[in-house]
Amino acid sequence: IGRGTKLETGVVIENGVVIGQRCKLDTRVIIRGGSAEPEFTSIGSDCQLQAHAHLGCTCRLGDRVRIGSGVFLGNQVQIHHDAQLMANVVVHDSASIGCHSVVKILASVEKDLPPYSVFAGNPAESRGVNIIGLQQENFPRAIIEALMHAHRLIYRESKPLEEARHVPRAGH
Repeated sequence: IGRGTKLETGVVIENGVVIGQRCKLDTRVIIRGGSAEPEFTSIGSDCQLQAHAHLGCTCRLGDRVRIGSGVFLGNQVQIHHDAQLMANVVVHDSASIGCHSVVKILASVEKDLPPYSVFAGNPAESRGVNIIGLQQENFPRAIIEALMHAHRLIYRESKPLEEARHVPRAGH
């Protein structure tokens, strides 16, 4: 458990868990461990897990991940840096959520979700680019516009991924 990490009453952490610095785990968070490295469950630095969140075995959370109350992560889930899962989201085994993405309240994630987007529903579907989050992280306007264009091609016009490949990558 990293320096400056705060654990509230009733937090359960099994063996085989690595937690970064300055994290906050609220009441009754449960974190299931792994058997041996590299199968540990790992939580990056500056993460927040709200009350009654549950992480299954060998989950991996990047830095600055925010997990809302009642979120349930299945086994071997990966949440990339700066992602946010709002209250009562369920993420099925082995799914991955991309960096800077937001998953809205009560969504059910059954497959990998790409970065920089907002998802909602059961099953979770893309609702657009996470413009507010990207602006807060000082992404250049040109990058945000390119991501919006790629999103429109892929999700609204159902174009193949090949047509969206020219979108520049953010330096984050």
